[in-house]
Amino acid sequence: MKKLNFILLGLAAMTFFSCKNDVDLYSDKGESTIVYMMLDTDADTNFVKITKSFIGNAEVMAQDYDACNYQDGEIDVKLVREKNGVEFPMLPVQKWIPYDPNSMFYSGCYQTYYYTTAELYSGEKYKLVITRNDGVVVSSEAKTIDNFTFLQPTSDQKINYTSSSIYQVKWTKSPFAQPFETNAAMFQVVSYFRYEELQPGATEWVEKEIKWTYGSGLSDDIYDKKYYNYHMEYIPDELLGILENDKYLKENSPAGVQRKFKKLRIDVTGIGEEFYNYLIINNSSSAIQDTPEYTNVENGIGLMSARVTHSQKVIVNAIARQRIVELFPQYGFIYDQNDPVD
Repeated sequence: MKKLNFILLGLAAMTFFSCKNDVDLYSDKGESTIVYMMLDTDADTNFVKITKSFIGNAEVMAQDYDACNYQDGEIDVKLVREKNGVEFPMLPVQKWIPYDPNSMFYSGCYQTYYYTTAELYSGEKYKLVITRNDGVVVSSEAKTIDNFTFLQPTSDQKINYTSSSIYQVKWTKSPFAQPFETNAAMFQVVSYFRYEELQPGATEWVEKEIKWTYGSGLSDDIYDKKYYNYHMEYIPDELLGILENDKYLKENSPAGVQRKFKKLRIDVTGIGEEFYNYLIINNSSSAIQDTPEYTNVENGIGLMSARVTHSQKVIVNAIARQRIVELFPQYGFIYDQNDPVD
């Protein structure tokens, strides 16, 4: 089952809104269409968030749905595959955005997204076309991330997380054909220590995970031209310190709790050049900017880019599982010499 590709709006919210009571957003020259879309070839459904600018009190206007959103019939949205010119209409759908006390961006109400269930192909360019009822055509284009495959670790590899040696995650463009480099501007590698938990008195096991970030890097910096692969280094026994200091485990481990090991998951995420430029340029100490300094939207503002995540699950070997049980008996982990079943 693939995932739904919802756009994360936290970054956009921080860029365009602040806690100041009276700010002018963008300009007073009329309506501006604001676009945020991440193309994801691994998603069943791709979404785009389309809003419009306003002038006035941010705390008041940000809560006014009509001031920030297009109504039915005001815009027509489609996604075009450049290779063959095929057009995919994007239909509106509403999604509930839970209340977030740290965000002023439409918390606690429905938001309109536009979506397509069309299959997107890796390494291809797509164009978003928004036609407003006033005749203005807003557009942007981006290329999906080239597909890539794991080289190391393999799915059946058992990793000793008590080792202090340097290990590597390796991946390369797939299929194995030149050029081996992908068009991703940047990669990030994150792993998740996964387990099942049964609290005292509970009748069902609950899946939990602990995030462990290995690092990120520009594609050119982490690409090995000799062996035609990308790589990210990590030291396995750092996991022991992460478990020791995990707040949830420390505060939710009463007597009698039971926890079973699951395979550790490693996620490699690649992002497009537009997204990378946006993150770098807009990552400033200023809480508000009159106009975003980076946009690749014609006749509008915002961002269209691409990202994709590929995952690999690996086995925490018996030595490491036994060591975790011995080091942290209060956590209730159960040692089983058999490999964990996912």
